[in-house]
Amino acid sequence: MGCENIEFDQGWGEMEKGIEKLKRILAGEKETPFTSREYMTLYTTIYNMCNQKAPHDYSEQLYDKYKETLDEYITSIVYEDVHPTIKDIVLSLIDKEREGEQIDRALLKNALDIFVEMGGGQMNRYQDDFEAPFLQETSNYFSRKASKWIEEASCPDYLLKSEECLKKEVDKVSNYLHSSTETKLMEVIFSVA
Repeated sequence: MGCENIEFDQGWGEMEKGIEKLKRILAGEKETPFTSREYMTLYTTIYNMCNQKAPHDYSEQLYDKYKETLDEYITSIVYEDVHPTIKDIVLSLIDKEREGEQIDRALLKNALDIFVEMGGGQMNRYQDDFEAPFLQETSNYFSRKASKWIEEASCPDYLLKSEECLKKEVDKVSNYLHSSTETKLMEVIFSVA
């Protein structure tokens, strides 16, 4: 890549190879460390692409593309590592609220927004990583409650307790659950009650 201009696609292709190797190293895969020659080739390519005369000065495009790639990598690694823990904490807080404890609903809403944001505004991460386990936990919770109420309460008391719980669950949707969860939540509750 001597003195001639390096086109963006050509130079970025070299950068991608280096980035992929770095990802494998960071993931602990069997990968040889960067040699001095590989490091200098990458460094020189970037330097040259950023110091070419217009319209071949690609410093801004390289910066943007590198930032985008780094953001995607960090987001995917951070999300994959923490989403099971976030889900468990959120489910635990919801369970505590169902048992009458006060919780920070704003914090809970922010935590749930992570699932939507990580899906790029799509609902797949929210639905798969939170909503499905939440609905299963809801079914289990109300199955246990319904069995206990049937044993201990009269029919009118059972109906009053069921109606009170239903109102509280709808309140969850308006306070921190995504609105798309409401119909599914009602289906789960009615199937148990």
